[in-house]
Amino acid sequence: MAQFKHFLKDYIIIWLMVMLGLNTASSQTATNGQNGLSQSPKIVDLTAIINPRWTGIGLALSGGGAQGFAQIGVLKVLEENGVPVSHIAGTSIGAVIGGLYASGYSARDLEQLAYNTNWKSLFSDSPGRLKLFLTQRQQREKHLVEIRFDGLKPYVPQGITAGQKISDYLYKSTMGSRYETGANFDCLRIPFRAVATDLVTGESVILSSGDLAESIRAAVSIPLAFSPVEYGNQLLVDGGLVCPVPVDVVRKMGAEKVIAVNTVSQLYSREHLKSALDIANQATTIMVMDKTIAQLHKADLVIQPDLSNYANTEFDDIPAIIREGEKAAYEMLPRILELLNRPNPEPNTAIFVDEVRTTFIPDDCQSSDLSGLCDQYDGKLVSSIDIQILKERILSTGDYACADFDTTLGAEGAIIDIEMQLFPVIREIKFMGNTVFSNEILEKYLGIEIDKRLNSRMLQSGLQRIENLYRNSHYSLVNIMAITLNVSDGILLIEIDEGLIADLKITGNEYTRGWVIKRDFPEVIGRPYNSLDINKGVEHLYNSGLFERVTTNIVDHKDGYYTLQLNMREKYPRAARFGVRYDDEYNLQGLIDAGDYNLAGTGSELALNTVIGDRQRELNAEFRADRIFKTFLAYSINARIGHKEMDIFIDHRPRKEYFRNYRGAGLRIGQQISRLGAASVELRVEDIEDKSLSGEKNLMRIRSLILRSVVDTKSSNTFPESGKYHLSYLEWGSDILGGNDIFSKFYVSVESYYPLPFGLNFHPRAALGISINGLPLSEKFYLNEPDGFAGFHRYEIYGDNFFGYHLRLRKKIGDRYYPYLRYDAGDIYSDKSEVKLRNLKHGLQGGIGISTILGPLDISYGIYEKNLDKFYISWGYNF
Repeated sequence: MAQFKHFLKDYIIIWLMVMLGLNTASSQTATNGQNGLSQSPKIVDLTAIINPRWTGIGLALSGGGAQGFAQIGVLKVLEENGVPVSHIAGTSIGAVIGGLYASGYSARDLEQLAYNTNWKSLFSDSPGRLKLFLTQRQQREKHLVEIRFDGLKPYVPQGITAGQKISDYLYKSTMGSRYETGANFDCLRIPFRAVATDLVTGESVILSSGDLAESIRAAVSIPLAFSPVEYGNQLLVDGGLVCPVPVDVVRKMGAEKVIAVNTVSQLYSREHLKSALDIANQATTIMVMDKTIAQLHKADLVIQPDLSNYANTEFDDIPAIIREGEKAAYEMLPRILELLNRPNPEPNTAIFVDEVRTTFIPDDCQSSDLSGLCDQYDGKLVSSIDIQILKERILSTGDYACADFDTTLGAEGAIIDIEMQLFPVIREIKFMGNTVFSNEILEKYLGIEIDKRLNSRMLQSGLQRIENLYRNSHYSLVNIMAITLNVSDGILLIEIDEGLIADLKITGNEYTRGWVIKRDFPEVIGRPYNSLDINKGVEHLYNSGLFERVTTNIVDHKDGYYTLQLNMREKYPRAARFGVRYDDEYNLQGLIDAGDYNLAGTGSELALNTVIGDRQRELNAEFRADRIFKTFLAYSINARIGHKEMDIFIDHRPRKEYFRNYRGAGLRIGQQISRLGAASVELRVEDIEDKSLSGEKNLMRIRSLILRSVVDTKSSNTFPESGKYHLSYLEWGSDILGGNDIFSKFYVSVESYYPLPFGLNFHPRAALGISINGLPLSEKFYLNEPDGFAGFHRYEIYGDNFFGYHLRLRKKIGDRYYPYLRYDAGDIYSDKSEVKLRNLKHGLQGGIGISTILGPLDISYGIYEKNLDKFYISWGYNF
């Protein structure tokens, strides 16, 4: 018996040594991490309480394209059932979902992000047309193909797109967390790794630091679809090529328990192998199959949703794919909870506790609930894990600054003394560093009551509300630098870093002048970083057409001041652009534009445009710019020479009666009206010679001044769903500078597009043209120009004045087909006083528009009320 007591005493001493070691560390954590006041310092740092860390299960997220959105469903189930995530590694789409989740998005946030994002659009870098100036749209909407030249050598891009849109998306989505982590992914809400592949060595590259958005962009860079990401000497692409499910990566991060979520495409059956894309996907899956299986075997648990009914390119099925992820996770939930609760292989000794004694500071703030919680350990065997859980439960109330544990050996067992010290009473709240929001607003959002004891949980919630206030206003770099409490006078001081930009650096602009870049970028120096303004600036720079990619990052952070860096990857300035079109009036036509589209780095363009066709040819040299220095003025100087075959119609039949040769020059200066339209003044000098087959000539020397206004908000140039297009101009022809035709003409057209249910679209249009003293032949109006009138040739009816309108009803079928029916009304008049709404001509036209790779194809049939009809066909963009 004596030997047993001696053994028990020795055992207790050893256990106490272990426990004291644990509790000393824990107490220190509580004192420093939870800001204990046991030594009653005058100033206490509370900063650490707003940076909680997670423990739990590590997640290895695979690729899989659109199928990867099932991972969001898995995350939803884990959140709803209180399963904490300690580490995340992702490859391809898994890097996107995992990176955003690690940076602070909840599963619900990711679900809404998935629903509200047009994922297909991220695979194209073409700017939306309403994000371009009107003059830019007019130039860009004529071409099918563009080839850039590096000297005299054609430049072949490394991917279909440079990845600007997906980069913008990732930069916006990760803005807040990209910089507050100090470029260390271990400092994210959940430690994270992005897995990419180095094209040079063929090896996996584990990205654990740097720019979060750029790292995710590298991990999701599908070869050929996106250009590789340059990372030092490495060229990084999709990590799924060599590491389809990064289980090993999560293990190396320190996760004891790992769940693999596998959404990699399964092998298609023979019936599903219908296209080249299907075969390419199948080949890629086969190549990584062995690696996938090997990684899955290393996981503690594998969640594999049934995605056999969905392709990895079916982004329209995201809700159903997410539900499949939820379903698979729910089926595995018992095993997930079992894995979570399985103890780690660590020593966990237990000892008999005789008594747990509690002391509260101050003495008059006893808590019967906590005393009862501690009393339940009296007379029981208690493990080191039990003690740690008790400590966490005490501190989780938020009322206590520290909980110091002291263990001693008594006659009947261990005695544990717990000293719990309350936070002091708050007498005043002060803020430092805030310029965007006033102290009163911040105190309201903080929600801490004066003359009451501080609660760390309430403080943490209030600080989160303040950060949300800033970030909802797009101040993405805001950071709570420090929270200190003066114990003697109860002053709570909160220091805020609003992300003030002290300097702007520009890199990568070998051709483009600095002032050209700065004019499209907001003034940021001396102002807090605002992601909305910055993103608009990046968007405007990319939309200028001068750059292949534009990104930003913070390169220096010192004493609350940041240096913002603009990273430019320029396009080669010299290029050739090509277009092609066929219509039943001018037959086949080709367009070639060649020139320098960033002349001397000023953003100006000097180009030679050539139209070659069966019935018309034109050569046009133009010097133009969309902006003059930092203003929104635009200009164009052009000189042209051309030839057309013109028809005169007799009995609705075209006869080749004469040729039109022309040469001239023009100067236009205009004001861009935001990105909605433009107003301009133009000077036109043109000599036009009409020559009949018999040799008769008619020379018209046009010297005119034009005032023009255009408003264009159409959602598309080919098949708009919404928007308006208004054009008006007033032109005066004069005899000065050698002109021989004096005339005045006014034209206005108004049209709108209204989306209706069931894929229908209503498109009304009205136009009016009037003149004074008649018009020379080359300047006459064509009925319902430019669309023409049902049943007539486009250039069959013309005159000095006209009025017309049409009503079009169109239906969208699938993504490409647009059948329509159009009603036309209008007429031509010899004098403006004859223009009336009655006695109009009427026509009806029906057809179908088809969106094709060569541009819109339109096939239709029109009939005029007096038994005149015509088939119409056109294919390609107008130029």
